[in-house]
Amino acid sequence: MEFPLILSENGDLSFYRSLEMAERSLEVIDVVNGEYEGFDAIGRSLRLTPVSKNRVQISLVEQSPLQIQHLETLVRNFLTRFGADRPIDCSLSELLSYCDRFIER
Repeated sequence: MEFPLILSENGDLSFYRSLEMAERSLEVIDVVNGEYEGFDAIGRSLRLTPVSKNRVQISLVEQSPLQIQHLETLVRNFLTRFGADRPIDCSLSELLSYCDRFIER
């Protein structure tokens, strides 16, 4: 997995520098209800799997980054809501660099 990990809850994005932080942030009931989409930093989908009533495991769904365009759109929309002025025409890695202030530490 490439970091940060990005979790989308109806377009509201959260960014994580570690797998453990991302897994701890998820509520099992929300994962069961399909409220999240997950991606790594290069656009690969993440599988969010409840493994107990208190724990979610995150793993890669695919080896190729098939969700780059979808993730770019999510990140652009997220940044626009926060008043970013220029992240419209740039790569995914550049978009994610704009998100550095939002990454969980």
